[in-house]
Amino acid sequence: MNAKNKKKAGVTVGTSLILVTFVLLCLVAFAALSFSTAQSDYSLSLQTAERKQSYYDACSTAEEKLQTLDRLFFQCYETHGKESEYLSSVADALSDSSEYTITREADAVSISFAVPVNTRENLVVVLNTRYPDTSDSLFTITSYKTELLTYPDK
Repeated sequence: MNAKNKKKAGVTVGTSLILVTFVLLCLVAFAALSFSTAQSDYSLSLQTAERKQSYYDACSTAEEKLQTLDRLFFQCYETHGKESEYLSSVADALSDSSEYTITREADAVSISFAVPVNTRENLVVVLNTRYPDTSDSLFTITSYKTELLTYPDK
């Protein structure tokens, strides 16, 4: 008779406590993972914004240099009527400056300069001068790109 009076055991207080504890631990773990992911995304966003800002600052500086070069080219064009004299005067005007690299060819002068973007990159601009016979342009930009700085092995 004892066996008949025993009821089957259902969900007891102990089982529900273990279930609630497990769910709570899962929620805390997911909250910690979510916070960690959000913090990483925020940090990456700040780095990206800083890098873009430094790139746009370098672009602005490069555009200012291009504007200065354009004024110089126009002055050389106004004072020298022939193409060969114009190209010689452009090369001579920039030869004293250490920030420009000048390559003189028979029919053009190639000028390049670098603007630091950050400690690892430079914005390198290469342009070719031209005598404005068919267009109003005094130069053509042939390259406008960032380059990683290379350091010798220590």
